[in-house]
Amino acid sequence: MKTKNKITLVGIVDRDPVVRKTSGTDRTGEEKEVINFTLYTVEHWITRDRTKVTKKEYHRICVFVPWIVSFVKKNVRAGDALYIEGSVHTRLWKGSQDEKRSVTEIVLQSNSSSLLKLEHVGHQQKTEHGAEDDNDDDVINF
Repeated sequence: MKTKNKITLVGIVDRDPVVRKTSGTDRTGEEKEVINFTLYTVEHWITRDRTKVTKKEYHRICVFVPWIVSFVKKNVRAGDALYIEGSVHTRLWKGSQDEKRSVTEIVLQSNSSSLLKLEHVGHQQKTEHGAEDDNDDDVINF
């Protein structure tokens, strides 16, 4: 049986992304960068007794793909809506008191990973000249 580790999320960036250098280098000899941020998703439903319930889930995102790192550094800030495809990874380690620790992250590290910045319906971009811009090559409305 063939298996696949893939996750798709559409959510909101909680805080500005954080850039860190890794211990390795890329093909040009420069230090590789990784970007970490938290994305949250929200679910709403109404219970049988007509109570409205809201559940917010937080997801740790780690980006290793160089062109996605570059895009996030330039274009992604807290409050932005993103579409993300990556894989789920769980890291295990021992803490300072020798206790077992773990964290589950959504990792974008291969060419099958993707990230798109989304724009809310009804929100139109303005160009430098103040005209409305209909070019939505890198923006998906939802």
